[in-house]
Amino acid sequence: MLPILIALAFANGSPAKSEADFSMRIRESSAAAETLQGPLDGRWILYAQGRPAFVFQIVDPADGGPLQAAWSDPDGRSAPRMGIVNEIVRDGRNLRLAFTLPGDARATVIQLRYQDRLGWSDEIANGARGAAAELRRR
Repeated sequence: MLPILIALAFANGSPAKSEADFSMRIRESSAAAETLQGPLDGRWILYAQGRPAFVFQIVDPADGGPLQAAWSDPDGRSAPRMGIVNEIVRDGRNLRLAFTLPGDARATVIQLRYQDRLGWSDEIANGARGAAAELRRR
């Protein structure tokens, strides 16, 4: 009978401790997962002339592996456009993304430069058109 009472006594005080342990484990797991990700990993929005132009999901392995990305249309239309980024290259403070929109003959090319206080910004070009662009984490 004594072991059951001891077990009940520990059970009554353990929920708060187990919740704290669970929260701590979640934080630790999240921190461990972040060590596997590079600085560009995650969801980003590209603004052109102050308006959302594209949403990017970027995979940036912390081990220096190749960047990968997908793009989507930020408008949330009933039939959203989306696709794979054919080229994504980071070279120091420069980032280049290239992909072809459905129905376009020329690739959309985004060339950005990381500027300490401004983040990733420069221009987006589709054929001959160009516009000021800024990439912000979502």
